[in-house]
Amino acid sequence: MPRRPSEDEYFAREDELKKAKLAREQKKRSDLAAKESLREQHAGHCPQCGQKLSTAHMLGGRVLRCLDCRGAWLEAPSIDSLVEKARSAQGEGIVDTLLDLLRPTK
Repeated sequence: MPRRPSEDEYFAREDELKKAKLAREQKKRSDLAAKESLREQHAGHCPQCGQKLSTAHMLGGRVLRCLDCRGAWLEAPSIDSLVEKARSAQGEGIVDTLLDLLRPTK
């Protein structure tokens, strides 16, 4: 007949399971906090050179531009909006229209 675990063994195992679950939850919270900290540190900065980004609104889309390295970044909704505007442009190619939108204004 198989031996039944004692009450002490049962509660020791339960404690181990609870400790493991608590450790997983703490790690998850720690990972989320680290991710949020990184996001806060890098939000609004150029991923290429680290300088502050400026925001420009063009044809219903938001363009993040770096004045230092002249990089430009678009968020997904802005890309969709700009592509639709470019497709509806009369007599111009999509690429030319998008490039005109991204060129710095003087």
